[in-house]
Amino acid sequence: MADFEIGASVLHPRYGPGTLTSVKKVREDDEVKEYYVIQLTRTKGRLLTPVQMADEVGLHSPRRKRDRADLWRVLARDPNEMPSDFRKRRKEIKTTFRSGSLTDMGRVVRDLAWRQVEGEATTGDRRLLKRAKDLLAEELAAMGSMKKSEAAERVESALEERFQA
Repeated sequence: MADFEIGASVLHPRYGPGTLTSVKKVREDDEVKEYYVIQLTRTKGRLLTPVQMADEVGLHSPRRKRDRADLWRVLARDPNEMPSDFRKRRKEIKTTFRSGSLTDMGRVVRDLAWRQVEGEATTGDRRLLKRAKDLLAEELAAMGSMKKSEAAERVESALEERFQA
């Protein structure tokens, strides 16, 4: 189980980056449960995540800058075939994002982008791709040395290079 310190930068796979501000104890049915209190960066909202479920939901620290090189290599590779059934694709993608792996996130973005280039993307695929690109850009920005907008441009540029080749 991941332990985070108060003040740590964290990334939630669904809600994006934030700062762990405290651990809140809540009594539920004669049991005390602990929740991470996360101040979200993007929405300025607050998120409570059960400490016991942090790994399961994919809460993690920002990746190291050296992980970016692996991401760019993944985006440059040939796309993989995705399940033809949208529900299966969506489930696979959500599971991948919970893993928190930067390269797995890059693979999903690359593969969904390829579906779009090939004209096989559904409306749901396009929504997933937009969200996946957004999460990837947030992850890259959380590593430091670039803003989210710059990270998004770099991802788009890498995809364009890949699919023009």
